[in-house]
Amino acid sequence: VKPAIDAGFRPVRVVLGAAWEESKKAIQDLPVEIRLNGGWKEGMASSIRLGLDALPPDAEAVLLLACDQPALDAKLLRSLLDAHRQDAEAVVACTYGDTRGIPALNPRRCLPDLLALRGDRGAEALLQGPDVRLEPFPGGELDIDTPEDLETARSLGIGPATARIVG
Repeated sequence: VKPAIDAGFRPVRVVLGAAWEESKKAIQDLPVEIRLNGGWKEGMASSIRLGLDALPPDAEAVLLLACDQPALDAKLLRSLLDAHRQDAEAVVACTYGDTRGIPALNPRRCLPDLLALRGDRGAEALLQGPDVRLEPFPGGELDIDTPEDLETARSLGIGPATARIVG
């Protein structure tokens, strides 16, 4: 959440699902809109749709990111924004490992596709086209899903020392 705030994105919406009470406590003092996803069991698509609900009419693009990439920082998010400013119609995605992924900045034209997502699928299909601009994300392949992942990140000095597994 903090990298998005520090990079100047507004509004910042956080969609919470499982273990939402503990997660909410961790961010309740930050300048974010918190949305509770009662349909979280459907998967990632329901969270994306909820995050896009009532998007400001002047929004040029939507940044999608997850909370489990400890190497994420404001500098990377600003680089996505700079790439978007160079080509406002392109999707701007990150590359790490052999993957194209999030964070990704999607221009407004992608909203219908994002709102049509269903199930436990993110926006991977939107990131595969030849017109996608790619930004390298060193460390992006590391995500925190287990206590072991958290220990790996800590041993590498990646992410905040206060990071913890919620839920």
